Amino acid sequence: MKLPHATRSLRDGAPLILMTFLAMPLFAHADDEAASGSGTPPVSKSRTDWAERLRAATVKEGQPILLVMHSAKDCIYCARWKGSLGGKGEFESWAQSRPDVHLIIVERDAIAGAERAEDYPDTLQWLYRRHQERAQLQPGTPMFEVFVVRKMVWHSYGYQSWARDVFPALKDLEQRRTSAISSMGFNGKQQARIAGQFETAD
Repeated sequence: MKLPHATRSLRDGAPLILMTFLAMPLFAHADDEAASGSGTPPVSKSRTDWAERLRAATVKEGQPILLVMHSAKDCIYCARWKGSLGGKGEFESWAQSRPDVHLIIVERDAIAGAERAEDYPDTLQWLYRRHQERAQLQPGTPMFEVFVVRKMVWHSYGYQSWARDVFPALKDLEQRRTSAISSMGFNGKQQARIAGQFETAD
């Protein structure tokens, strides 16, 4: 039996209409996921080669190496890392004899929430402003960032990345500083310390 013209048109257009309705949630999901507060690390539009950036990093005498760990009060992996047998204790034990290596933990109330200015200490407000400008105040947790002064040289996400990537990166940077200092004379050390104190690279 032949269908009326209007009915045929609706039927013929059905695949297009169906595709339209199926595609709409996909675009909505992409926006919703970024704002959902799930703590999932966002996909960067331009990927940074952190291994290459770490290899290119230089550390002068007196320059601080800073580890920033992003945490949330309801993050079980963060709690594990901060525990007595976790990465925090491991870091503190290693850093005791390294006065220019520092740890700051930025902890927000919940994974689903965003970091606030008050979650950052006064000495780290520059990093809050940087993340705010780049819409990066809802990172996955635990998130690790390593800086030489204010230049980020390593960035990774996840509990397992501590032992696999972050701690080796810190040791490598500090060893590089030690090796450079040992090859200097007294005057060279003095100049490096002065340069390190006034370095403010982003």
